[in-house]
Parts: sequence; structure tokens; C-alpha cells
Amino acid sequence: MPVRLITPSERAERILFDGIVDYAGLYPPAALTMAAAVRNYAHYRVGSTGWMLGRFVCPCAALAQFSTDAESAEQQYLRVPASNLSPEQLFEQQWATTLLAQTLDRLREEFVAAGKGAMFAELKIFLTGEKRIASYAELAAKLGTTEAALKMAVSRMRQRYGELLRAEIADTVSGPEEVEEELRALFAALSS
Repeated sequence: MPVRLITPSERAERILFDGIVDYAGLYPPAALTMAAAVRNYAHYRVGSTGWMLGRFVCPCAALAQFSTDAESAEQQYLRVPASNLSPEQLFEQQWATTLLAQTLDRLREEFVAAGKGAMFAELKIFLTGEKRIASYAELAAKLGTTEAALKMAVSRMRQRYGELLRAEIADTVSGPEEVEEELRALFAALSS
């Protein structure tokens, strides 16, 4: 792929507008969580217009949370084995993995709140892709239900997981019309 040279007018534009936009994702109208705001900021910084992005605006009261999230992200980065992925691809893959884990945690919390924590522990393998050691019939017997009821429970759990995943994504984008696009980006990141 040939390298495109920057024209003098584009260079002047970059000099004039370098860092002109501060990122305030923690504030309304976005009002994102710290983790979502940091994730978005990092994503925007590596984008084609990232050069225009300046400071990450953070209220003083949220600095402790920022430090915790940044430290957690750094520890996750250090645990990742070396790969042929670019830094942007690695970030996207880590973002996708973290989002899926957060969604699984939310689903687990719902099951526990409904008094079905043990059922979740047995059924989560149908979401995570872990190797099953038991058939539907064996698992149904273990849980004291029928195979058909177990399959329905798994289907409902998958549906709820999808709803929660879309909700998690909705917390990181500026509008509902961007959720499906972000979902496609999530699956693309996982497949790289």
C-alpha cells in the first residue's frame, strides 16, 4: 500500500488544530463510566483524527477511580503474550474480551440475585465455549430438571446475555444507532 504524503494545507490544518478537542466522556450528554470513557478515549486517540484529540477531562473526585482503572488496564496488558497484532488490534481485542467478561459478570449477578447461582455455574459453559464434560441429559439430571427444560434455560440465558451485551455496548457509544456497528467491531476484534 503506497504511503500518502500530507499536503501543505493538511500540515497547516494539523498544526492549527492539533489537540484542539478535549475528551469529556465522563460528563453529560455521554456520562460514561470511567472504564468506558478511558476505553473510548484510547480508541479515538489511535483513529485517523486522533491527532485532534487533546486532554482527557476528568473531575478531581474521579481521579482515584481513574488510577485504579489505568493500573488494572496496565496489568491486563502485561499479562498478554506477545503476538503479531498491532497495538490498535491488541487494544480492540482486549476491549472485546473485557466487555464479554463484564457482561458475563452482570449475568451471573442476576442469576445469584434470583437464587440461581448454582445453575449459572453449571450453564455458563454454554456461553464461554468451555469444554462440556456432561451431556444435556446428564446436566439436566444433575440439576433436577428435564433435558427440554435445560435447553430452554440455556436458550433464555443466551438471549439475556445478548441483551446485556448490547446494554454494555450502549454505555460506551453516544447513540443507540451505533450499538450494532460496535457489536460488529467487537466480533471482528475477537476474530483477529
